[in-house]
Amino acid sequence: MKNIFKNIIRDQFHATENHNSEEYKTRFHNYVNSVEYNNREYDKVESSKYLLSIIIEHLNFSEAIKSIESTNHNLDNSFIELIYHSIENNLSLKHSSIITDRVHEDDKVFYKGEEIHPEGPLKVKINELPILVNPWNGDRVLDNMFTINSDNIFDGDSYSWNIQNIYLYPMDIVVCQGGNHSQFAARIKNQGKTLIKEVRNYSNLYNEIYFDGYDFRKKINKSVIELEYSREQVFYSGVIFELGRYILDDKYHTFSLTKNS
Repeated sequence: MKNIFKNIIRDQFHATENHNSEEYKTRFHNYVNSVEYNNREYDKVESSKYLLSIIIEHLNFSEAIKSIESTNHNLDNSFIELIYHSIENNLSLKHSSIITDRVHEDDKVFYKGEEIHPEGPLKVKINELPILVNPWNGDRVLDNMFTINSDNIFDGDSYSWNIQNIYLYPMDIVVCQGGNHSQFAARIKNQGKTLIKEVRNYSNLYNEIYFDGYDFRKKINKSVIELEYSREQVFYSGVIFELGRYILDDKYHTFSLTKNS
């Protein structure tokens, strides 16, 4: 009798998982279809960039809302790039990077193997690129809506000590690891400029893996890369990854730095 119940529970679990898998794959293919089969034959790179912007804004606002609704809210958006790191570790690969932050001569010894951009941080308008932020504190979300204003326009140079923005290629997005709340408010108000302090190139992953809408898989044998992240985190990291493939295949570069990295 125990074995019968175990089999029933197992079958129910697999049925639920298969249903969820198909649901996520449908969501994913809707993005792909928007790029591949749009009726007006829009440029695929531009279509991908617009979809990336929409996804990033969705994640940013979802994070902000959760931070207001729940004091026990965890940082979700910050896991997006960590997933790419986990996949790299699984494949024994490493992305290339360019440090665009100002690095003191004495500190360059700590950046062995990494290229240092001599001209310092890249300056961009606050809404020039999609910036994935983690507005994790509801009080600070509201406070910064007041403090970032026409008399105090956000300036990345002034906040340089707190800003830690990393540009990801070919995803063509920026991941924020410092200055989350101030940049979130500045983006809503579309005021000011910010800095990018590092460029990370993940193009080495694209020949090795693909995202099928539910899992990341190795191209060589289609095996699943197991990841200890939530299903939604894996899903959006996968969608962002595959939209980046259009940018990579078209050899599109927002920054000339990525052409040689």
